[in-house]
Amino acid sequence: MPAKFTNVVIDGANIGISVSHGTEVVFDGGRISAREIGYQEREPVSLFEHIALPKDTPPDALIDALSLLKSKGERSDEEKVNLIKTSKLKDYLQNSSNLSSTISNIIQLSASPSYLSVISWLRSL
Repeated sequence: MPAKFTNVVIDGANIGISVSHGTEVVFDGGRISAREIGYQEREPVSLFEHIALPKDTPPDALIDALSLLKSKGERSDEEKVNLIKTSKLKDYLQNSSNLSSTISNIIQLSASPSYLSVISWLRSL
């Protein structure tokens, strides 16, 4: 969905306009006098950032954890947590900003209908 501005006047803000990467932006008027950034197109959040893993997490470590969860079938939440903690992700989980959220996100991803697409995408990295 495009971001449309008509007769735009933005003064004094730190950031005048900030949009998500790939957003279609239509200006009609003008003048943006922001103190720091007039126009900003934000980079998309990576999958690793989205599930709260550190940026330097190798794709094969996430593939390992997801594959372990998938191959073990129905398990209790505690067993799933232990599987993740013993996977190749274990060293990267220590640097996670919120361990419980990260593990919960990985468990949800392993049960997602898009699981196979995510694995395929991770393998292409």
